[in-house]
Amino acid sequence: MFPTPQLFIHSFLTMADKITSPKYRRLTTEELEMLEKEFVYFLSAQNVTADDWSKIKATDSDRTATLLNVFSDMVFDASFEKVSYLIRSQRNVIHTVHCQTSQIMHALLTTTSQDIDLRTIDFKNKSSIDTNNKLNIRTYAESFEGNRKLILFNYIENDFLISDGQLYKRLILLAAED
Repeated sequence: MFPTPQLFIHSFLTMADKITSPKYRRLTTEELEMLEKEFVYFLSAQNVTADDWSKIKATDSDRTATLLNVFSDMVFDASFEKVSYLIRSQRNVIHTVHCQTSQIMHALLTTTSQDIDLRTIDFKNKSSIDTNNKLNIRTYAESFEGNRKLILFNYIENDFLISDGQLYKRLILLAAED
C-alpha cells in the first residue's frame, strides 16, 4: 500500500518546503493511531527517530504539521490509487460511481415511494428489481479535468464509500435492459 522508502524521501524532499496545508486533509488522531506502524516507517524514512519526533512535536509545530500533512497526503494518494467505485446509499436514492481516468460514470437507483427502502433490496435477485415499477434507474457520464484523486476525495467527504463496483455494474446492466 505504501511506496518504497526512496519514494517517501523523494516525496518529502520535494514537497516539504511547499506544503502549508495538506492536499486532502490531515488524518485524524484516530486514523493516525490506526496507521501508527506506517507512520513510524514514514518517520524512519525521513531519518526521524522516536526521540527526534518527541522533540519536534514539543518544539517545532511547523515541522510537525509538515510531517503530518505529507504523511496524510501520501496515505490518501496511495489509497485512491486503486479506487474505482464509490457508493452512497440512502433510503430513496442509491448513487453509484465508476471513476475512470477522465470521466465519472454514474448509475442512480431512485424511488418516490415511501414504502421502499432501497438499502434493503436484494440486488442479486433480479425479480426483486424487475417486478417493482416504483424504481427508476438513471445513468450518465460526466467528464472531468484535473486531479482524479481529489475528485474521489471530495466524493468520500460527501458520504460516499469505497465499493467493489458490483452494484454499479448491476445497475448498468439493468439500465441497458430497459
